[in-house]
Amino acid sequence: MLSIFRGKHWTKHWCCSLWLWSLPLAAMDWHGYGSVRLGQFSMQGQDAEIPEFYRGSTGLSFSEETLFGLQLQHDMADDLQLVAQWQARGNRDFQPDTKLLFLRWQLNDAWHVKAGRLDIPLFAQSDTQYIGFSHNYSRLPKSVYWRFDFETGEGVSVEHQHNWRWATFKTQLQWSDFDGLLFKSAAGGAGIPSQLRDIRALKFNVDTANANLVAGLMKTRVNLHSLDQRFAASLTPTLQQLGGSPAQIADFFADTSFSRPGMYWFYGVTYRLGAWQVEIERTRYGVEGAIDGQTSAWFAAASRRFDDLVLTLHHEQITKHPLPASDVLRPSTPSQFYPLLPVMVTSLNQRLLRLNVLSARYDITPSIALKADYMRGDVLYVVDGSAQTASGFSVGVDFVF
Repeated sequence: MLSIFRGKHWTKHWCCSLWLWSLPLAAMDWHGYGSVRLGQFSMQGQDAEIPEFYRGSTGLSFSEETLFGLQLQHDMADDLQLVAQWQARGNRDFQPDTKLLFLRWQLNDAWHVKAGRLDIPLFAQSDTQYIGFSHNYSRLPKSVYWRFDFETGEGVSVEHQHNWRWATFKTQLQWSDFDGLLFKSAAGGAGIPSQLRDIRALKFNVDTANANLVAGLMKTRVNLHSLDQRFAASLTPTLQQLGGSPAQIADFFADTSFSRPGMYWFYGVTYRLGAWQVEIERTRYGVEGAIDGQTSAWFAAASRRFDDLVLTLHHEQITKHPLPASDVLRPSTPSQFYPLLPVMVTSLNQRLLRLNVLSARYDITPSIALKADYMRGDVLYVVDGSAQTASGFSVGVDFVF
């Protein structure tokens, strides 16, 4: 169904980008955003090795959380709009990336359709998570907003909005595909080549004067053959030494394969009362039957505004729910194979967070905000449940134009 969006993605994106630059500037509506931030995060002077969270450094870093974005909108017809967004992030050497590129067709006042490179609705704030000025945190809570590569995909989205006197109800149904990297912890930050096929995502949002409720679900087919092949190449000699027959070895790798159906769900609630705001978001995801189990994450935050100053205190954490070996391997599996499962989990180098964060935001103009935060908590190791104390801070500025 989505084969028209597969293939030479970068070629298509660059060709479209070149065509966009050929349009008259007067016909375009330009917007931009950015974050310039200096900070650090470490485990008592050691690298915490959390992907895209001051990884590779225990000292101050300017580039890790600094980013710039530029978006254009071009009305091609009364009901047809072209949207493109480019982003340059410091932790990716400020290389420009075509983050979004899609056509938006307004069917009527309630319905519209998007087609192209889209944000996949994984969070309450999927559309704005990189626009730091749009929220009160220095960064949206890392445990939930992990910054997955599969935050964007190529496909089609059907969206509906219904307005009541007391609330607005929005529905989004999306079909898309993703080609990119997963398991960045397991590859020194580089990631494992992967594919998510036939992503089906559904998101609901109810917004009132004082509250916002959002929930969503995503299902997909995960293709991680490169990770499966990596395990097969490294563990086959060991399995042979343990006396495994070719059939038993093949069954072991079939049982521990990561190329399976995947699932992701989330919900979030925001409540505003005067100068106070309370926010909660929770998510759970994983590859069905995978050896590393399911992952769940949540945060709870309370904010108080004092004129142009906003103080926010939040707790966040991410947890793994590993499967017992008996739920992964078939009953006929030789008992001597079982100890290899922890070895495989260890090689993924997965680490979790449990943090308390105090954030401050000060709006110096209607489009510029100064921000600072202090983080303290633990980094937890998936393989044995051990933890090390970690802390960090950041200072910076977020802006839009």
